[in-house]
Amino acid sequence: MDDAVRQQILDAAEAVVLRDGHDRLRITAIARQLGMSHANIYRYFENRQALVEAVAAKHLRRSLQVVRDVVEGPGSVAERLEGCFVAMAQHKLSQVADGSHQVAAMVLEAAPPLAAQHFQQQHAQIVRLLAEGVADGGLRTLDPDAVAATVIDAATAIYHPGLVARSDPSTLLARARALARLLLQGLEQKT
Repeated sequence: MDDAVRQQILDAAEAVVLRDGHDRLRITAIARQLGMSHANIYRYFENRQALVEAVAAKHLRRSLQVVRDVVEGPGSVAERLEGCFVAMAQHKLSQVADGSHQVAAMVLEAAPPLAAQHFQQQHAQIVRLLAEGVADGGLRTLDPDAVAATVIDAATAIYHPGLVARSDPSTLLARARALARLLLQGLEQKT
């Protein structure tokens, strides 16, 4: 199969989702738009759900990379933890600005297993950062897995596409920083 054709189909599907919402995504409409038979699209995507999931996975990879870049970047654990919250808030705000937050909403509604997998991957990045903080002595001994789950729950206001879409950008970024500071106050080793 031709990767360029698969990408062309994926791009057309993404454009429909961004313009019209995921409930308007139809294989026949994508085929018509691309000037190909719908049977050709089925060579690349088993069904509509597979196409929805491919569009969703593309966006989820971008979101995860935002967190991964901060976790793997320079700075202290405290700086990187705050950076994760701020970077994710900025990423979500940019999705609202370009309309791609609709894809995130689609994931929650139409592809819950992908959403769960995405949260597990983000969870793993936060666990990694917390474990590093414990290992270097900056954070007190804790259960990084349990704390990461709580952190992600608390960060819903800066992650959830529906909430971000209704937020003032400067307020959202301030909330991201405040959440990180509150978390760090509770976790940092007191000397």
